[in-house]
Amino acid sequence: IGYITILSTHTGKPWEVGRNYFETVLKIDREELLRRVKCPTLIIHGNKDEDVPLNSSKKAIKILNCIKELKIIKGADHGFYEQLEEFIDLTVGWFKKYLK
Repeated sequence: IGYITILSTHTGKPWEVGRNYFETVLKIDREELLRRVKCPTLIIHGNKDEDVPLNSSKKAIKILNCIKELKIIKGADHGFYEQLEEFIDLTVGWFKKYLK
């Protein structure tokens, strides 16, 4: 009653999403949260992501008021399964640059 079952597009396995999740998501002011970010921020997005539109990441980059970068991995879906090494390399490079 308090959840729906969604079939994962990546694993084929079902997972339960509670009603509370949807109620919380609807209340969040994402733009306000993004404006408050002060730390260097890297957004990595796959151009084949069918779960989150690429425009969401492009919009987030425009709203952020910090050091920021958007990296788009060609051929990657939401999980970066086939491009995991590139994803990790980008992440580690960012950490090395900004975490001192």
